[in-house]
Amino acid sequence: SEEGARGEEESAPLLKGIRLHLLRALLEGHAERDEVVREVMARSSVGVGTSNGPRSAIVTALGKEWKQAEPLWTESDACYSLTTRGEAWRRHLSAQDEPPHTAESSRGGGGEAWRRH
Repeated sequence: SEEGARGEEESAPLLKGIRLHLLRALLEGHAERDEVVREVMARSSVGVGTSNGPRSAIVTALGKEWKQAEPLWTESDACYSLTTRGEAWRRHLSAQDEPPHTAESSRGGGGEAWRRH
C-alpha cells in the first residue's frame, strides 16, 4: 500500500545526488555558502553541463532545502546550520561507513545514492 511504502521511506530515507554532497560538506564543518560550494565542486560533478553551471545548481539546492519534508539544514543569510535530522546522519556518513556508489545517475547529482538504515 501507499501508506506502507511511505513508512518505509521515512524509516530508511534515501539521500542521493546533490543533497548527499551538500550534507557531507555541512557535516565536515563547512557552514558558509562559498565554503560549501567550493567543497561540493571539488568532490563532485554536480551541475556540470547545466545551463547555469555548478555554482548555481549548488546554491539553488542549498536554498531549497526548507521545502523538503524533513530539512537537513537551515539557512540564515549565507550560512547553514544542520537540523537535528541532518546531524543524525553524521554516524552514517563517517569515513568508515562510506555509502556505496551506484551505477544509476541522477540528473545533476553525480549518480551517488545511499540509504540510511
